[in-house]
Amino acid sequence: MSEPLLGRPGNNPYCHHRAIEMQRMGLRERVEQVAAASGQPFDHGLFRLIREPADAAERAIRGPVQIDDPRSPRTQDPHGPGTPLHIPRDEPTT
Repeated sequence: MSEPLLGRPGNNPYCHHRAIEMQRMGLRERVEQVAAASGQPFDHGLFRLIREPADAAERAIRGPVQIDDPRSPRTQDPHGPGTPLHIPRDEPTT
């Protein structure tokens, strides 16, 4: 699931054990779509993985702990972790 979701094999945010470990550390992960699929066969959108405090009050104060943007697919960069795709983030207005 992590390869079509994040562009590379590896961390799977839908892993039950991973979710339990994140909860134990007081964190949660959420998936955010950053680009829609173009509609071609076997196509998929692009997503980023956001790690943040599980507690809503702490989340409002601290914001995200880590943001993993999608990386280049293995068809473009077959070896290694891939390169970040640098998709602009929506910055909060204050």
